[in-house]
Amino acid sequence: MKTLQGHLARAALSMSALLLLASCGGGSGGGATPFFPLSPSPTPATPGNPAPAPVPAKQGKALVIRIDGVQYDALQQALGASRVPALQGLGTVLPAYTGGIKGKPTQQQATDGPAWATLLTGAWADRHEIRSNYEGQGFKADTVFKLLKQSHATARTAAIASWSGLPQLLRTDKAAGYLDLVKDCDGSDSCVSSEASAAIEGGGYDLIVADYQGPTQVADVAGYGVDYQNALAEVDRQIATLKASLARRRTAQPNEDWLVIVTTTHGLGATGVADGIPVPSNLATIVAIDKPANLALAAPATLPVAIEPWYAYAAATDIVPTVLTHLSARPAADKYVIDGSPLIGAPGVRQLSAAMNKQRSGVRLTWTLPATPAAITVLRDGAAVATLPGNALEFEDTTMAPGASGFFTYNYTVVADQTPVSLRATLDYVKPVSLLASVANGLTHMFTLKTTLADRIDSAQAFMPWVNGAAPVYAASGDGPFGGADTALQSTNYAGPTVCTACDGGYRIPTASVTSTTAPFSFGFWFRSDATRSGMPVVSNKN
Repeated sequence: MKTLQGHLARAALSMSALLLLASCGGGSGGGATPFFPLSPSPTPATPGNPAPAPVPAKQGKALVIRIDGVQYDALQQALGASRVPALQGLGTVLPAYTGGIKGKPTQQQATDGPAWATLLTGAWADRHEIRSNYEGQGFKADTVFKLLKQSHATARTAAIASWSGLPQLLRTDKAAGYLDLVKDCDGSDSCVSSEASAAIEGGGYDLIVADYQGPTQVADVAGYGVDYQNALAEVDRQIATLKASLARRRTAQPNEDWLVIVTTTHGLGATGVADGIPVPSNLATIVAIDKPANLALAAPATLPVAIEPWYAYAAATDIVPTVLTHLSARPAADKYVIDGSPLIGAPGVRQLSAAMNKQRSGVRLTWTLPATPAAITVLRDGAAVATLPGNALEFEDTTMAPGASGFFTYNYTVVADQTPVSLRATLDYVKPVSLLASVANGLTHMFTLKTTLADRIDSAQAFMPWVNGAAPVYAASGDGPFGGADTALQSTNYAGPTVCTACDGGYRIPTASVTSTTAPFSFGFWFRSDATRSGMPVVSNKN
């Protein structure tokens, strides 16, 4: 018996060693361990008991519900009174803004046309170019329907609208085959619910967009009174109808992973009219999402006096990248032209902005970070121009160097780890000119004091330090007339509590070319003081 036990012990030890080697990746390959998605370990096959089939990956689906004309303060009142339980029960409710950035090229009207264009393209008006509710306009930026079809050709898409202007805006997408279903419910929210429910439960769609108008229709006539609160409660019941259809679909198709987003295209004016004026009442919106959000900001109880503080919140441009991220259809960074950042998964940079530098020779980008990535990459028109540490908050690009002065527009994409966010930036470029070539003609002397003390016209003459033996020092000229890459003479003549033994005392030059009888002349130079001295002449004809 002891012998048998010894054999068993040795066999168990040998098996443990084999298992240990397998887990350590033993062998001669030496490469990195390949990555496989986590899934339940399959049950080993035995004679007469075949291994079960692997569990299929969940198939991403998305439902986006838009409500027209939800004024933020009135919605907060409805939330406080529990009049919108379907919305409250969805998940996270985030404050958000629309209308672009005031005073910037992204600014747009807070009306249906521009707001819908932003919700469907993830871009502001400087890209999509929808600037009013006029029916004859067309998107100049790709819609979420087109991007999804380009990534997954067999995906099915649907748009069901109460506002009749939406099917008009989508006519090109429908003709091109990017939309499988477009339904104009002509102002009937109940029609939207019945059509969207049918699409959810039996249509096999991958992306469904449903549009409701009830609150704005009431506010336009009755303002923000009891009728408007009832209208918010009614549209919440319509949302509950879609949630019930979705629950049935999830039961019937457990392999589908649905993302639900509820948002508002814009707010309303002071009297309840959709006037589009860039004030917080029109620009403040909300985004409700049934997945964990990567942006956790508490919703303010009331509107601010100015909209600028809301730029730290979610944006209307975030809807498209959120949907595409969930559907595994987000474009690659070198082809990314979407202004928003996904609200699920790894976060991108936020509040990305651009401005020309002082010399009008480049673009300065700034952003904020909701989380610190390992690294940040900056691309211009699809090509990488910089790799920065993960805590970087800005970058100045001066690598474009156009051939001539003029206006140039670039698409910048800032990638935090793997999550891209884009911005369209325009540079009013001024090509540098040679000061030597433009001012040297007709001069008697020309001392640039740039890397040399010699006269550029009469090389036999040169400035000399007042202090014998002092060596001239040239320093970066910073944002001066020659730009940050150039140098300038740094003169030191400070005699404070301790004498500066390294100072040069200034510079002098004897010249017979300028006398009391010389014709009038000009003496020009650039000078920057460190503000630590006073009463000292900058230029003098005395010794």
